[in-house]
Amino acid sequence: MNKETKQIRVVLPFAAIAVVFVLFKILQPERFGTMNSISILLQQTLMQSILGCGLYFLNEMGIFDMTLGANMIISAMAGCWLSTRFGWAGLILGGLLTGMVIGMIGSQFMTRLEINPMIISVGLIIIYEAISTILTQGAYALQVEERYRVLGKAPVNVIVSLLILLLSAVLAGRTKFGLYVNAIGSNAQVAESMGIRVQRYKSYAFLYGGICAGIMGIVNICYSNSMGAASGLSSAASIFTPLMACLFAGAYKRYMNPILALVLGSLFMNLIANGLLTNGLESSLQNVVIGIMLLILVHSSSNSRQYDVTK
Repeated sequence: MNKETKQIRVVLPFAAIAVVFVLFKILQPERFGTMNSISILLQQTLMQSILGCGLYFLNEMGIFDMTLGANMIISAMAGCWLSTRFGWAGLILGGLLTGMVIGMIGSQFMTRLEINPMIISVGLIIIYEAISTILTQGAYALQVEERYRVLGKAPVNVIVSLLILLLSAVLAGRTKFGLYVNAIGSNAQVAESMGIRVQRYKSYAFLYGGICAGIMGIVNICYSNSMGAASGLSSAASIFTPLMACLFAGAYKRYMNPILALVLGSLFMNLIANGLLTNGLESSLQNVVIGIMLLILVHSSSNSRQYDVTK
């Protein structure tokens, strides 16, 4: 691939975002693209990218972990419950440690059992959602105290999100961990034969995913003021946009840092969803558009595997 073609590929996501924004702005000049809606859109994109960072390293190693949504919910509830007893320490450490513990539980099941990770994920989600119902103690949702909501408001939520994104970008592009993740995802057996401790690095990815889920849970409950229990695998829906952003990152990691691509992918998805909503498109039709985009991204991401590092 020549230099000009690569530059075009780098510019393409930015151009696509600009085109979509202008198109929806023309269609709905009064409702779409206001300063308030842009602020909310950017905050939601950055917060969703926290969960996307946790999914990215797992996804790149071929592990489809659907439990991060349920992990986020339980971490938020645990932090909320502990905040009533231990204040700020209970909220932050409670949510973070809960996310890490749940992440490591998933690691033990998905890396040691000879069972499809998808099946294990579904089983764990059912258990976690039942726990979330127990934690609400019959209430509709758990509410965090007003004094903690600063963590979910700009600029604090933006700063927290950017710090996680920066850390993830360094891990993906500047560390041995990021290199080994690509190698394991490309061919785990070859990576093992070359001395890479596949099991260990998969556990690291699960742990980081749990950390991101815990942080996302804390920020999310402070942003929305409450966290409701999940049931019927509804928690898995919260990972769809971050998952699509991860697939976009996988497809574009040849041209830019994958975490930057992840943010662009998340922004693109949210921009389209917001634009369709302001134009009165029914939710079922929105899901059709999102489903088509998911299939395209899965295909693009799978094609990018031939360029992964294997040594």
